[in-house]
Amino acid sequence: RHVRSTAVEETVAAFEDARRAPTDLIDSVWADFDPPTVEPPDGETVEITRGNRRTELSHADRDYRRRVYEAYWDELGGFEHVLTEAFAAKLRAASAEAEVRGYDSVRDRDFRQRAYPESGLKSALPGEVHDRMVAAVRENLGPYHRALRVRRERLGVDELRPWDLEVSIAG
Repeated sequence: RHVRSTAVEETVAAFEDARRAPTDLIDSVWADFDPPTVEPPDGETVEITRGNRRTELSHADRDYRRRVYEAYWDELGGFEHVLTEAFAAKLRAASAEAEVRGYDSVRDRDFRQRAYPESGLKSALPGEVHDRMVAAVRENLGPYHRALRVRRERLGVDELRPWDLEVSIAG
């Protein structure tokens, strides 16, 4: 169904730098990301990084969690246009590769290409299985919605916000 000829592989290889450019751009955003600092209610300021953001969002103080969330995303928001274009470019590159190799779609390419190029192992998940899994999740969202309701009730808030999703609800 898909094409893996020498000519196709040479074409794909010739554009490797262009295909890699969006990922490199995203990596450079993280290199330029200046982690914001937020003052917790019980101590000195904390620098909010990719590595500790979730930990800080698990703090018991809701106002602090909100400030952590907003400071982090406000700082990352300065890169919104760059990240949007980088992800769009990644999708265009994936679409072009899928077309050159004769896949029906990017999804088809992702399910059929070598998952571990160094070993040649392929992902063996058929698209139909993926579709069934997605449908099963959609059909069984009741327990997830119940968990969100319980979380909201245990936290004693009228509305769950993104900064309420990491904090423990255990007594």
